[in-house]
Amino acid sequence: PPDYQRGLMLTEPARQRPSLFQVIHAFVLIGQDRAPHSNWFINYDELTRSLFKEEQLLEADMWIKTLRAQLHETPDQRIFVPWISDFIDELEAEERSGRSIPSGEPADYVRAYEDLSEVSALILEKRIEEKEQQQTRRR
Repeated sequence: PPDYQRGLMLTEPARQRPSLFQVIHAFVLIGQDRAPHSNWFINYDELTRSLFKEEQLLEADMWIKTLRAQLHETPDQRIFVPWISDFIDELEAEERSGRSIPSGEPADYVRAYEDLSEVSALILEKRIEEKEQQQTRRR
């Protein structure tokens, strides 16, 4: 997008927060900014190049550390994989309190988020393993 001062909206503005699955669907399948009157699309090729460039800028050990950090929560950060598990607790608390959960959540959201967490962890672990193997071959 020409104006990098504002973020890309993956879901249309709504009163209730969207389901994480709606956000993922919007990013992966729609790939369009949902802000009113916007015609921005996600340039996946550019996004891939940017991530690759960032990986190349970091030393291999630092890149591996960055990926590992997404697997384990630290006291001051809610990292992606643990955050997904925390999200289940938040949804269950909303249901117990009588509030409705965000529309678009899967009927069995516990299983869906557990699966998403497991798949995310597997992807990160695979990337870590690939980078470690690459590093070993270079030595």
